[in-house]
Amino acid sequence: MRERSSAKVYLPSGKVAARYTRSGRTIDRWTRDPKLGFPKPIVIRGKRFWDEASLEQFERNCACAKVGVSEELSQPKTLGRFRSGNAQRAATCSSIQAAGRGPRAYRSGDDDA
Repeated sequence: MRERSSAKVYLPSGKVAARYTRSGRTIDRWTRDPKLGFPKPIVIRGKRFWDEASLEQFERNCACAKVGVSEELSQPKTLGRFRSGNAQRAATCSSIQAAGRGPRAYRSGDDDA
């Protein structure tokens, strides 16, 4: 059995995009949106890397926000191409949950009902 090293694990932008089943451009937009709270990458030789622990914390925060999202926000209303900030966060957290990247307790399909 392998022990987990205390060294931080960094994921390149391609793996982050695959983790959330989104394009690199979407990850860029998430990074630039301060209201979303997506972790900022570190840049090494022009390449972006995200701390895996920060991504997991973001996922936990989204799962917690998902539980506290009001009924009104669970069905975001779009205004043309744009959504309000709260609706955008709810939609992003929903997409993360749908991709199965949130905490196990909140993943769909885990209940035995």
